[in-house]
Amino acid sequence: MANQSIRVQMSPETKHFLENLAEKYGCIYGKKPYISGLLTQIADGRLALSRSAPSQRSLSFSHLSLLRLQIWLPSGIRGSFAFIASKIADFNGNIFKFQVESEKHPVLVQIVLCIPEDADLKSLIKTLQEIKIQDVMKFNQADEILAALEQTKNHNRNIYKNPDKDDQKLQLEERLVDEIMNQKLLLDIACTIGLRLMAHNQVGILAQVMYDIAKQGFFISSVKQDFDFEGKDVIELLITLHPTSQSEMPTEIEKINTIAKILKKIPGIKDVQHLGIDYL
Repeated sequence: MANQSIRVQMSPETKHFLENLAEKYGCIYGKKPYISGLLTQIADGRLALSRSAPSQRSLSFSHLSLLRLQIWLPSGIRGSFAFIASKIADFNGNIFKFQVESEKHPVLVQIVLCIPEDADLKSLIKTLQEIKIQDVMKFNQADEILAALEQTKNHNRNIYKNPDKDDQKLQLEERLVDEIMNQKLLLDIACTIGLRLMAHNQVGILAQVMYDIAKQGFFISSVKQDFDFEGKDVIELLITLHPTSQSEMPTEIEKINTIAKILKKIPGIKDVQHLGIDYL
């Protein structure tokens, strides 16, 4: 009987999960994970998956790290969100949630996204920090530029005191416009990164984890402790990096690798992973 072809639609996450299983059980074709071969072996009884096999939850999609960004922006500037999203896309980021609190001043934008494990998070944050107002001016009308100019004037009253001549006033206007264009778009940024700890079920292990994280100067946004089907302790936590200045952010990001190594040294901790999209 000839083989029949069927077409299956699935999310990228499900595809990655099945590819991981195919690779684990040796279903390879052309040096790549072969999902059809995996499904064929399951269907004809050559391969049986039990609960002891890695589940979608425990795999954690290590190639896709979950991030949450909080970004503060000036109000009245169009195109900010579109430009930020394009920069995230440049790093192969996938945005799942984009929430804007425009009633706040400055405007607060909260983004939930995933980036590949091998992506340079420090470079992504630096790229976002270096966005300037001139990068989004093409999205704005003349009156919006003038409104931004007027706001800048209000902050520079000492240097804008009734110039004697029109040409002096024009020069001052041009200088203020130039200042606006070269201002950074992001007023502030905070980054939340998730970790999953696989541990033995023992008294005091969560307390030690919390102590070591606090000792490194991180803020813990959320902690969840659970047990998998084998009775092992699973600790999921969100760590927020919100330094006092944007220049400190790259240093704080470097600490993430350090804290993972420190947590692995705690007796009873078996593994430390970045939370992936399965956390959603």
